[in-house]
Order: sequence, then structure tokens, then C-alpha cells
Amino acid sequence: MKRLLSTKILPEPLQARILAAGWKLTQYNAISIELLPVEFSPGDRLAIFTSKQAVRACLAGSPDTGLSAVSCLCVGAGTAALIRDHAGVVLESASSATELASRIAKKYTDKSFVYYCGNRRLDVLPETLDKLGLDWQEVIAYRTNTVDQTFDQTFDGILFYSPSGVESFTGSNAMGGATAYCIGPTTAAEAKKHTEKYKLARSPDLEALMALVIQIPTQSKTT
Repeated sequence: MKRLLSTKILPEPLQARILAAGWKLTQYNAISIELLPVEFSPGDRLAIFTSKQAVRACLAGSPDTGLSAVSCLCVGAGTAALIRDHAGVVLESASSATELASRIAKKYTDKSFVYYCGNRRLDVLPETLDKLGLDWQEVIAYRTNTVDQTFDQTFDGILFYSPSGVESFTGSNAMGGATAYCIGPTTAAEAKKHTEKYKLARSPDLEALMALVIQIPTQSKTT
């Protein structure tokens, strides 16, 4: 039986699907998220979110009004859904920070922004906003901490959900012959630093990643 490591604890229904597909599953949380105190007051500026964690931090900082009527640009379907669930207005929902940066350059150069992000955020959006000469502010809404854990066994596949998860795992372990199954392009880019064997989900969401793994539990191809 092939061994699969998930760098995030999965919901029980997804665990069952992986086991039914023929994998032996090991899992742990490779990173921990610490929400930081945020005074959420974007005013008439557009709010940028590239993760659900940033949205949750802002919700904690605005318990009375939530995101009511705030215009938002975001990355990820899950982030967009969380914004809408709390009365926010999603103007753009992109699949990656690169795609969102492109949309900003095409459609929002007359706007100002507040970028709510984590301490390990990518440089793509800040560099684009600066290059365009736009008015923007950065608010660190959460901190990503790595979890050191060493494994004394090898794996045939490893599920990665973020660049930070790749950094955390490889900080204490070697990839060996494992195939890295990556949820998005930035995660895949980080995995490529450590292995030539990686696969990228069709879309940056958990369901697409599960489909990728479940469809090919006995294969290990180089992308």
C-alpha cells in the first residue's frame, strides 16, 4: 500500500475517500495560524484578501458590522464565499495573486486599497501596486508559524496546501522519492525547489486536490 502524508489535518469524509482510494494516510498540521488584533476600517478603499485567515482576523476586529457593504478583491473561492457570508461585496475573485494583480492593473488603477495579509505574504501584489503608483496600505492580519516535525518513514506522496507548508516540512525532512501534490501554483513553485516530482491541482481548492490524488493513487509521474 502506498503511503500519503497530508500536511494538514483533513475532515473525516476526505480521509475516508483517500483511504478508499488505496492510500495509507498520515497527517499533521505543518503550520499554525495566529490571528492578530486588527482594527478593520477600510473606509472607501477596496479591501484585498488573499486568504480566509485574513478575513477571519478582520471579522474578529469588526464584531458588530462584519464586512457589511465593504468592496473586496480576493484570491480563492473559499475566501470569496467567506466574504459573502459576512455581507461583503466581492468585486473580483481570482485563482492566484498573480491573476488578481493583473485584474487590478486592468480595471482598478483609479482606486485605493488596504491589503490584509499574513506575515509570509508573497510580493506579487505589493510590487504591482507600487509599480502602478497606487495608493495602498498593508495590514498584517495573521502570523503563519511553522511546526517542526520529523518523520522516520518515507512517503510516496505528500499533500501541500501552501508554500509555508512546503517550507515547514522540508525544514525537517527530505522529500525523498515522494511526489508533491500541490493545491496551487505558488505552492508548486516552492515544491519545485525541493523535488522534480510534483503535480498541480486543476484549481486552487481542496476538492480539486483530492480529485488529483484519488484519481492516481498508484502513479508517480514527474510534471
